[in-house]
Amino acid sequence: MKRTRTQKTVFLGAVSMVMLAAFPAFAQQDVSARLSRMENEIQTLSRALFKGETPPAEYQPYENSTAGAVSADRQAALELRLSQIEQEMATLTGRIEEQDYALRNLQNRLEQISVERIQTSPVSLPRPTAQSAPALADGTAGTLGTLSQKPNGALSANAEDDDPDAAYQRAYALMRDRHYDEAEKAFTGFLSRYPAHRLADNARYWLGETHYVRGEYERAARLFAEGYQKDPAGPKGPDNLLKLGMSLGGMGKKDDACLTFSQILKDGAGSPNPIQDRAEAERTKLGCE
Repeated sequence: MKRTRTQKTVFLGAVSMVMLAAFPAFAQQDVSARLSRMENEIQTLSRALFKGETPPAEYQPYENSTAGAVSADRQAALELRLSQIEQEMATLTGRIEEQDYALRNLQNRLEQISVERIQTSPVSLPRPTAQSAPALADGTAGTLGTLSQKPNGALSANAEDDDPDAAYQRAYALMRDRHYDEAEKAFTGFLSRYPAHRLADNARYWLGETHYVRGEYERAARLFAEGYQKDPAGPKGPDNLLKLGMSLGGMGKKDDACLTFSQILKDGAGSPNPIQDRAEAERTKLGCE
């Protein structure tokens, strides 16, 4: 009976590990495909908006328009779509982070189950004897063994409070739901408690975003500049530099913004991507030379 139960546990664990490996692969393939389509659309829209190429059919409401010319209505529609794609890409990036978080939680849970199986195995537990609880001076049984026992709920709450991944996800959820004031406080608290955590750069970037979307360009610029200086070659390096330029533009510092966008194009010369396309678009919008 014990052997059957053990075999069942091993089987369920194996199935869980297979699902654990397969789930993120399928999910990330779907997200990667969507990101690729968005990148292609950004390049198409950017060429139509800033290089005078013929826009896609859905952005041509007038049949008598001159080929390659972009009317004011079309230009507004193209700019709106570019902004929508940027927001969608940010959402997909957050979804990848959420999947990674869920994956780590599942891995930790499987490890915990394995440890619990070992600790609670009947084979490893000695039979209780009369000497199991030491007697005190007055002859009563000792209760020292109960000091380490805590309700599972209290332990889980403390673990969640001390979990930086959970704290980051809560902050990002507020940002995703556009609760920018609360997201600002949550990301600020995360950086205060976990300044060296692997998600600190992401948290600093999204903290800057909470200011940027509210038009607080000076605060946003400081955070994006700090993020870029800390890790210019990191995953958020190009994003920080782009948003730094956009924040400087929002502050009216055209020359500084133009230099920033030029640096992005210089760093990524020969490898077109959405960051460079957006930098080129912002250069054109500001009238950079």
